[in-house]
Amino acid sequence: MPVRGRVLGRIFKDNALYIKADSGTGISTILIDCGENVLRGLTVSEIRSVDYLLFTHFHFDHVCGFDSFIRHNFNRTEPPVRIFGPPGTIKYVSNRLNSFEWNLSAAENGNWEITEISPGNIRRVHLSCSDGFSMIQHEEERSSDLPGVIVSQPHFTIEAALLDHKIPVCGYSVTENDHIRFDNEAALANGLTAGPWITKLKEAHFKGQCPIMINGKEYDSVELAVKYLSIEKGEKLTCLTDFNYGPEPPEVLVNFISGSDFLFCESQYLDEDRHLAEENYHLTPSMAARLAAAGKVKKLKLFHFSRRYNLKTADLFVAQASEHFQQVENALDDKS
Repeated sequence: MPVRGRVLGRIFKDNALYIKADSGTGISTILIDCGENVLRGLTVSEIRSVDYLLFTHFHFDHVCGFDSFIRHNFNRTEPPVRIFGPPGTIKYVSNRLNSFEWNLSAAENGNWEITEISPGNIRRVHLSCSDGFSMIQHEEERSSDLPGVIVSQPHFTIEAALLDHKIPVCGYSVTENDHIRFDNEAALANGLTAGPWITKLKEAHFKGQCPIMINGKEYDSVELAVKYLSIEKGEKLTCLTDFNYGPEPPEVLVNFISGSDFLFCESQYLDEDRHLAEENYHLTPSMAARLAAAGKVKKLKLFHFSRRYNLKTADLFVAQASEHFQQVENALDDKS
């Protein structure tokens, strides 16, 4: 039941990250950013099935493909279109939706939820295609600490952190909930056949000790859990782009990425152009690698390379990063 990410778009062009969270009984999909032509990497069915669209920010190279997303999803009702992003998200998305004529769509009931993530505050508005997205149907607001959880589902959570790109930018982590594994072979070896008691035993792990009846005999749930249950830690995937962290990775950011199985991280400029990275609030390969090392992530996947470079220099990004962190690769080479 993994969490897997695939970078959309071409090297030295606009990129996005398409994530699948597989619960074993269903798949949830998450799209981070929507730059020019990135949706060409998805089928129409996949575009219409995106559960969450997470914007890091609203510079051109992260939103130029949004019109295509709107075209395929404007009249989606259930589940609604769910969009998250940094301060300004409600204004930017609403303005884009209101830049089209909807006179032929009055009978459509597309539902959109737009959530804006600000320091200490999360605001959500609900819009409808039936009135051309012109009126807020419903509004919610709550306090929230950042970094913190913005989506909580039975099988995974999404967390957000605010980064510095001379404007607030959102970084995101998608984390599977831990899995409880049952050792069926060990149970059978002790004469315990599968049945509803296994589900009750797993529930008792969270709710507390209780008696478990198996074939008319009572067992202690704690004793059964010690023998037959194990916890498998869920995978964590983090995506960070368009930011600069200064001389050293800050503790709050290190903690945010800590434990990530996969860190998809921008590497806009090569090390020799660090002055450009600092001027434009981006990273170099070495900076991304030092951050990955500080957070003890398992694998670093570099993406979002500047158009100033070409295929002759593509290998340098990984080469420069690998001087500081060994488990690194070019995410645009990932064929999985």
